[in-house]
Amino acid sequence: MTEIEFAELWFMAAETSYNSHAMLVTSIFAYLLAGHVAGKSIPKGVAVGLSTIVSIYGLTTLASILGSVAHLKTISTNYHQTFPGGFAVPPLEYDLSHLLILTATPTVLIWLGAIYYIHFFVRKHAGA
Repeated sequence: MTEIEFAELWFMAAETSYNSHAMLVTSIFAYLLAGHVAGKSIPKGVAVGLSTIVSIYGLTTLASILGSVAHLKTISTNYHQTFPGGFAVPPLEYDLSHLLILTATPTVLIWLGAIYYIHFFVRKHAGA
């Protein structure tokens, strides 16, 4: 691979991670908004089903984000082994787990908070 191909691959992995996170946050807030607006009028089974779908989507998206970030590290390592003096891909000699924790923890808390809000606040006050 050339340096440009490594750089393109690295930026594609970074963009995948960013876009996955943005879509996850967007879908969580859409779920929260839909639950707030229609949560009182939908049956319990439908609410549980929607929460399950959002949860499965959230788990698979978080796994995708973790894979993309791990891919960034692999691309960077391979690039710097192939081109020792190269500068097209930033060196990632440190562990990215702290970045993942800082990114994923608030997202997971918002996700769990949305589920709690819909099932234990909106639906409970509606008598459903």
